Amino acid sequence: MGKSEDGRYYMVRGNWEPLARGFKELTHLNEETPKGARVFLTIALDLVISGIHEPVRFLIEAKARVCVANSKGDILSQDISDTIWSSFKKLSPFTEEFDMILKEVSSKNVSQDDTYEVILLESQSEAERRAKLRQTAAAAAEDDDDEPMVSGFGHVSKECDEEVLGNWSDILSKWRKNYAERPRGLQSLV
Repeated sequence: MGKSEDGRYYMVRGNWEPLARGFKELTHLNEETPKGARVFLTIALDLVISGIHEPVRFLIEAKARVCVANSKGDILSQDISDTIWSSFKKLSPFTEEFDMILKEVSSKNVSQDDTYEVILLESQSEAERRAKLRQTAAAAAEDDDDEPMVSGFGHVSKECDEEVLGNWSDILSKWRKNYAERPRGLQSLV
């Protein structure tokens, strides 16, 4: 860990050692990924930053493929095309940039070091994904005007008792406070 050479970035490096004691019980992380299958890894880093009361959690989700390596460190595969391609492409570290927007808060106690609050923490790939989603939604909205919606099959009931409606109201009000976390009781209503 440490600052980059130009001092603009803070770098954190993590190495995955599959033989480490903590990984031995996670068999799906130590087995070769079948061809055509997808494996996603979520990496969380809680960083304590001077001037911010709560640790800041950075989340990275990455698509991964677990391959067997031989004694030379080359990737082995049963598919000849994978073997050819693995010799051309070099594995490089996964890099993600984050944008953090802070708000200065007035401290009631002068001795307190907490002077900032995190307003937004967003990864560069998440911002790009959201921008593409907006473009796709805008294009789909333009296309929707061209064709009428086709009706589905089956019977849909509009009947719902007051208790269920009240439960939905409670769940939705809790969810609006924190979209990142699903409220308890949601699964039973679905």
